[in-house]
Amino acid sequence: LSRQVDGFLIMPAPGSKSSDFENIYTPYIMVGRWVSGIKDHSVLTDDVSNSNKVINYFLKNGHKNILLLTGPPNISSSIDRINGSRHAMSTAGIEVDEDLVIETDGHLYGGYLAVSKILQRGIHFTAISAFNDLVAMGAVRALKEHGIKIPDEVEIIGYDNLNISQFSFYSLSTVDIPKHELGRVSVEELLKHIKDSSYAYKEIILNARLILRETTKGQNLLIEE
Repeated sequence: LSRQVDGFLIMPAPGSKSSDFENIYTPYIMVGRWVSGIKDHSVLTDDVSNSNKVINYFLKNGHKNILLLTGPPNISSSIDRINGSRHAMSTAGIEVDEDLVIETDGHLYGGYLAVSKILQRGIHFTAISAFNDLVAMGAVRALKEHGIKIPDEVEIIGYDNLNISQFSFYSLSTVDIPKHELGRVSVEELLKHIKDSSYAYKEIILNARLILRETTKGQNLLIEE
């Protein structure tokens, strides 16, 4: 603001509140996340629907003991993804086992630590829905150390489709976020607001795809619903 910029592209930090933006009168667009009360400033993918796709894939493959590795609890993407997972399981008539809902920090070691601990506790699961690709890759490492075969014994799906996820020890199945489109649309929307102060803000939802690779049994598939 002190540099008198014409607009902001913002990725809300964990714990962001609508009150944090009350005194910002410069145009702004939130990229990939939302803040309660001002979702109309966001360009997003539908994390609830995308998580539904992941869980429904697992359910179709006969999985009922699904380990849900969530992200930090105070960011919108983590909230939407766990809500989507819970909704898909509830719709299928499957009660979520709270022992199989583990919060992580969203990073590699967080996924590794969460899966290592739950394996040490002897809790049974046959699939993992991870908050993102980093958490999923950490989970893969923990499973490998415990001699668990992927995907024969445990299937894993991450989120984001990071470039590195294709070239890890196992090519990772993941939800493909259209990152370039997310950036392009966000900038286009911001420019419209900069040029026309009366232009109405709106929430924009982009499509994401489920890509199945080596960490799932349905390899080399692109699922669009």
